Amino acid sequence: MSLRTLLLAALACAACADESAAPVVTADAGPVLRCDVSKPPTMVFSRFAFARLDTMRAGVADGFDLDDHDSYTGDSVGCRRPDYTAPDGRAGIDNQLAVLIPVVDSMTGGALDGAIQGAINNGQLLVAFTVEDVQSRCDDPDVTLVVRRASGMPFVGADMRLDPGQTFDVVRDAPVTRVHGRIVGGVLTTDPVDLPLPVEVLTARFTLNLYGARIRMRFDDNGGGEGVIGGGISIAEFTEVVSTFKIPTSLRDAVGSTMRLVADLTPDADGRCQRLSAAVAITLRPAFLNP
Repeated sequence: MSLRTLLLAALACAACADESAAPVVTADAGPVLRCDVSKPPTMVFSRFAFARLDTMRAGVADGFDLDDHDSYTGDSVGCRRPDYTAPDGRAGIDNQLAVLIPVVDSMTGGALDGAIQGAINNGQLLVAFTVEDVQSRCDDPDVTLVVRRASGMPFVGADMRLDPGQTFDVVRDAPVTRVHGRIVGGVLTTDPVDLPLPVEVLTARFTLNLYGARIRMRFDDNGGGEGVIGGGISIAEFTEVVSTFKIPTSLRDAVGSTMRLVADLTPDADGRCQRLSAAVAITLRPAFLNP
């Protein structure tokens, strides 16, 4: 996360001015987090990047245990694909897309992350989180996370991320996802949900459906947060999406066959997995949505 500017600190203080007496906790990450909330917190993505393999530690990648099983090489449950270990030591992490990301990087000259960030910064890819039914940002066993598309022309700071405290419009004809969750120690986690995420990469614009998706996000002391979204990508569905890309036919055909090679979720009667696990790292900053 980039260094906070004085402007960011001032906006955060203004947003919490009526909470000066609110109780605080010190989260594991260090900063003091204000617990009480006067209204449902709303945030927008300021960063969206596919989680990659740890280049310094073999077998380490962030994500979730989506199938509640720690697969090993040759294990039929995970279609013979071994699971990873998360940076914090959690076992059974499903994130096979991380195997393919270096291939995508080589094909695009490493432009993947920059293209996605550019789409966020120019307002083409705005996704908003609103946490409803929340009593405390520190601990609350029963909250609702609402995920929506937003629109507007963002202001971008010197760190090349969206400035906090901006106001955006809700995209009325876009899907709205509501999912139950809970907050423990300043960390929000959700139940599984099918989550449609808009993606814009170079000339491609499509919806990436993450099936059985889970979300984990740690609130920060400025009204934003950072975390991970993980879920399964349908190979059949994504192959159909790729067929619309303006790329060579041989490359389009290779996408489906490569995904089937590393797929690790939802095996069919013949033991062939129909979905590929993936994880996305996100950073969010506080925002407002017009009703």
